[in-house]
Amino acid sequence: GELAAAALSIRLARGAPLGPAVGPPPRLHPPQPDDAQAGGPGDGEAADAFPDAPSLAEADPGAVEPILRPLGLHRQRSRSVVAFSAAFVAGGWARADALPGVGKYGRDAHAIFCEGRYRETQPEDFALRWYRSWLL
Repeated sequence: GELAAAALSIRLARGAPLGPAVGPPPRLHPPQPDDAQAGGPGDGEAADAFPDAPSLAEADPGAVEPILRPLGLHRQRSRSVVAFSAAFVAGGWARADALPGVGKYGRDAHAIFCEGRYRETQPEDFALRWYRSWLL
C-alpha cells in the first residue's frame, strides 16, 4: 500500500498524467504466460477508466474494485486510492504522509526523491537507507 502510494505521489508530484502517456509500470518479474489474461492494473484498464487524478478522486470505490481485485484486499485498496486522489487533488498538503494511505516509507521516499531532502531524512527502510548512504 505505501509503496504504491509513494509511487503515485512521485508521479503526480512530477506532473505526470495517470493516463497512457506514463506507460505501464516496470515489470519486477518476467512476463508469465497468463499475464495477458490477468486483467490487472498494468493492462491499461485503470488508465482508460480514470485518466487523471481528478477522475479517480470522483470515482465510486466500487468502480475501482474490479481493477484492483488481482492485487487482493481490493475493497480497502479501492477506498484508499480514491481517498488519496481526492486529498491530492484538493491540495493543502505539505507532507506526503498527510495524504491517506501514505506512511513513513511514502513520506521518506517523497522527501528523498521529490524534494531532494536526503541529508535530513532518516529512513527506516533498508533500500531507502542504502540509497541515502549512496547519495552521501
